Amino acid sequence: MPYKKSLLFACFLGVSLSISYCIRQDGQQEALDIARDWCQLAAYPIFLQKPEIDTTGGMFTRTFEIHFQADPKLIAEWVKQSPGLKSKPEQKPTGQHYRVNSSKAAHCDVRIQAAQVYIKTYWS
Repeated sequence: MPYKKSLLFACFLGVSLSISYCIRQDGQQEALDIARDWCQLAAYPIFLQKPEIDTTGGMFTRTFEIHFQADPKLIAEWVKQSPGLKSKPEQKPTGQHYRVNSSKAAHCDVRIQAAQVYIKTYWS
């Protein structure tokens, strides 16, 4: 009997972790897609390195923070192709800062520093 309970628990745990992983992956893709839409960005560079995605909020407010690395030449081309990044960026010690005026988001900020891209967008 204890063997059956252990086996059931192991199966339950395995299924739960698999479902959680799938939801997390879908959530990450959703965050990337929403940030692209809200910030009027071109398709992300093909060779993204280590994308980090943080989604917070609930039904009435949502924040997406995305950080990725790519070759600086790919990032420069991506900026040229992104309608939301057509304005002149602010030059700061932490890199180029773009504030995107979007009708879909309350705030959209893109910061580029060498091979690093940081995107933060939210609505509330």
